Amino acid sequence: MLYRYYLLMNLLVTASQLADEVQPGSIPPPEDPQAVLGQAATLEGARAYAETVLERMTRLCYRHQNVRYSAEISRAKEFICENYADSAISRHRVAEEVGFSPNHFSTVFSQETGQTFVEYLTAVRIEAAKHLLTKGNSRMSDIAFDVGYQDSHYFSYLFKKHVGVSPREYRSRSEEG
Repeated sequence: MLYRYYLLMNLLVTASQLADEVQPGSIPPPEDPQAVLGQAATLEGARAYAETVLERMTRLCYRHQNVRYSAEISRAKEFICENYADSAISRHRVAEEVGFSPNHFSTVFSQETGQTFVEYLTAVRIEAAKHLLTKGNSRMSDIAFDVGYQDSHYFSYLFKKHVGVSPREYRSRSEEG
């Protein structure tokens, strides 16, 4: 029993110290060491207590990991918004901009945004195209080029897929409304 108590206290103190590096006070040291001793009285109690501490540590690390990446993902989104019109923008280029490998960037980006890089870039481009279609009278090929597509047919295909109507229909509907 004393050995289990020693292990639990060691686990708790270590978890508390590590947690303080991430978020101070998130896993406080035990207020009542006697309670820990009570948990150590049985193998099941010690196991349950250890699982609780490890689950708290895991949740804290997961939250910290997400927070840690939020700044990079915000920078990536900003970079995409500033450079979506560049037809050469790529996952590799954005990953390099935020200091990630392309594969790591893809994983983190989709976890944080719920969209792949290509889905996000396409959504940004489509929104920009919708704005251009309602302002002015530019040709479809010019709008396609202005939002980063070299091929106006591919642009029209994507626009209709995402919006439900062709760019021409979208423009005429916005002029009517």
